[in-house]
Amino acid sequence: MDIKITDGIVINWEHDEAFNEIPSTYTLKFKFHDEYFKAVFTTTELKAAQDGEPLYYGYAETYSDFLDSFNSKLEDEDVAKEVLEYCKKIWEKAISNVGVYNFIGEKI
Repeated sequence: MDIKITDGIVINWEHDEAFNEIPSTYTLKFKFHDEYFKAVFTTTELKAAQDGEPLYYGYAETYSDFLDSFNSKLEDEDVAKEVLEYCKKIWEKAISNVGVYNFIGEKI
């Protein structure tokens, strides 16, 4: 695969009435064609991708001319699965209230 996730974090979350954390936004960094990209994904976008829709992001940043190619690559089902798995791992490492909400903000 010519696209690789190099890093990622959950950057925004909300709290329910019991003060449990609910994720809302992730930032992932990618390397694609020897260029670096940063993309922000909301849990709404991740849920849609999990349900079989193309993977979209809310915002992307790069100094590269390959943004259109990067966008096309994210539509690849294998890349979408990798992004979903990466976000799941980020959330599992980040949460302080294990087992209340999953990585796309659904109550477990």
